[in-house]
Amino acid sequence: RKNDWRLVLTRDDLDPDKARTVSLEGNSLMLKTSDDK
Repeated sequence: RKNDWRLVLTRDDLDPDKARTVSLEGNSLMLKTSDDK
């Protein structure tokens, strides 16, 4: 089995006015806004 990662984004996730960061936590990828801690 390959060790591949995939994160599916919605159209709203790609809004250039809302900065976001892709974060690897444990065994998952998460999309975080600057408000998330």
